[in-house]
Amino acid sequence: MKNSFRVAALWAAVTLLAAQGAAWAQQVQNFGSPTQLPALNSPIVFSRTLSTSNSECPLCTAQIMSLVMDLKNDSTKSTLFPWPLYIQLTTNHDRGDAVGAYARMISSGAGWSAGLHTEALHSGTGTSIGTNIEQSNLSGRGRVIGLNIQAKNGFSGLGKNRWSDEAINIQSDSSAGWKTGLKFNQVSLEKGIAFDTESSGKTAIDVAGRFERGVDLHGNSLFLGRGGKIVLDEEEKVELSFNKQLRQIEIRSGDELVANFPLAKKTKQVVPTPPGAMH
Repeated sequence: MKNSFRVAALWAAVTLLAAQGAAWAQQVQNFGSPTQLPALNSPIVFSRTLSTSNSECPLCTAQIMSLVMDLKNDSTKSTLFPWPLYIQLTTNHDRGDAVGAYARMISSGAGWSAGLHTEALHSGTGTSIGTNIEQSNLSGRGRVIGLNIQAKNGFSGLGKNRWSDEAINIQSDSSAGWKTGLKFNQVSLEKGIAFDTESSGKTAIDVAGRFERGVDLHGNSLFLGRGGKIVLDEEEKVELSFNKQLRQIEIRSGDELVANFPLAKKTKQVVPTPPGAMH
């Protein structure tokens, strides 16, 4: 309880100073031994240092601050918006990076770690979402991106030229699964999945699992264009392609042309004149 009172007192003091517009000095509250802090321009900083043994409570999770909210359901059908934590950032900057919430995770052990973790335990009849992102383009300028994932080339001089693994990894337990892994739901798109001209690699779409249908286009066209080929064997020797210059479909085995299907030449269609139409 002593720590709770200290946190509340510090928070009240910083709030009062901010409201009065007075000059303030950074307040740092260490829970345990002091830890090395990054360069933060924060009125109030809470820090905590723990050992891997966690002798205080071996089976407990460890936090600095926790927010717990319990919404009781009664007989009334009221409209509520339970938001235990609300963050708002209004900015008009031209240089630098603005983020509403910043999370940095530094992991050096063998355990599982996440910069941000959410859980949705669904037992109702509505919709539960782990992470919801809503975007509005109010100016029509610049770019609006819902989710941006980058593979950085190291940090502070470490980890140079080392690749990360999966940008998006979808998993399921052995007795559970997803009805749809990635779904576009009632959405208007110019392109569903797009690789720009600067993207490169070995395989764009890799389907290594066993499916009844590898790709189901539901009547949509498969467009190759620009000399694209369909490879029919694992050795990548038998190919089906279209020769634009000769206007023929070709099947090749290596460099050998084993079959070709010339397309009929375009001829001008003569429409007969109906009787009585000539003068």
